[in-house]
Amino acid sequence: SAQEYDEPFEVCIVEDGSSEKSDLIINKYTSELSIQYFETENTGPGSSRNYGMTKATGNYFIILDSDVILPNNYLAEITKQLEKKYTDAFGGPDAAHPSFSVLQKAINYSMTSFLTTGGIRGKKKSVGKFQPRSFNMGLSQKAFDITKGFSDMRAGEDIDLSFRLWEQGLETQLIDAAYVYHKRRNSFSGFFQQTFAFGAARPKLNKKYPATAKLTYSFPSIFILGLDLSILLVFFGLAVYAQEKEISFSVIEKVPVYPGCIGDAKELKNCFSKNIQKLFTENFNMDLPNQLGLKGGKYRVYIAFKISSKGKVEDIIAKAPHDLLEAECLKVLRKIPAMLPAELKGKKVGVKYAIPFTIFVEETRKQRKERKRRMRRNRN
Repeated sequence: SAQEYDEPFEVCIVEDGSSEKSDLIINKYTSELSIQYFETENTGPGSSRNYGMTKATGNYFIILDSDVILPNNYLAEITKQLEKKYTDAFGGPDAAHPSFSVLQKAINYSMTSFLTTGGIRGKKKSVGKFQPRSFNMGLSQKAFDITKGFSDMRAGEDIDLSFRLWEQGLETQLIDAAYVYHKRRNSFSGFFQQTFAFGAARPKLNKKYPATAKLTYSFPSIFILGLDLSILLVFFGLAVYAQEKEISFSVIEKVPVYPGCIGDAKELKNCFSKNIQKLFTENFNMDLPNQLGLKGGKYRVYIAFKISSKGKVEDIIAKAPHDLLEAECLKVLRKIPAMLPAELKGKKVGVKYAIPFTIFVEETRKQRKERKRRMRRNRN
């Protein structure tokens, strides 16, 4: 979009091993913009961004993904905030444009809501310790010279850069008004690959920078674990058994009320779902699946429990590919507090929930070698 901005700026485009070239399109704008076009041979996101910054002539770089749309006031908002509070790096949030498809809007929400990232994208008050993301971030020439830019990590390279900036005493900030419309992935398979890569990068970052590890950094992985759970709880309804008889969830006049929840039936249901997710977020050991020697991939886990007519949690069941995973699920489920029971035709009834969900295991090279060694030994 045309920028409402009077100061000069330069556009550098780096095409990193694309199968379809952009040079013909870019040539149409050379008379309107100060624009440079470069090609690299599939060197990776970090290296191609670094290459672009070495070729740029300015003293403050703005890094954007190719799938973002800029609001008209984007550059003006950045300038205004940096003049007010200068930092050597910044990041901006992303939003869904009205023209985006329903799927793109849903993916945008899943990548920006508290339930999925735990607020780790930062807030206005987090000046100095905000972690910019490379789809929308700025970096000064000074910061680039000191840190040498992005590392060669394929995922998590922007967070790695944030940590190295902090190690050098350089501040970062969120410029809330400098948002972009980010299209992200346009398919579930692409979204899965992206989130899986993010989740795989976080343990590596925690190992590289152990002092920075926080529970909230596991929220994207926990979101994947709870995705099936939240869909079943919130959107598709639940299997409900009242007084040993299975009935439709819509027949229940009053749903169980989790402590602290208020509102109508839909709001109470959503609140119940969020609290169950929060319970798993705060209590489930997300490192456990990767410590059990399981083959890398995804595994189905089944949990079930009943909210009795007295509001107590009973008949807890967990089925998982490993006994310790079952024990971990049971540990979390036992923390569900007593609540107001469901009602049907004016009578308190028991409600049974059956919830399958998926966990993802990242098998390390050492674990894979050990597993293959055990397989060979067992065959002999």
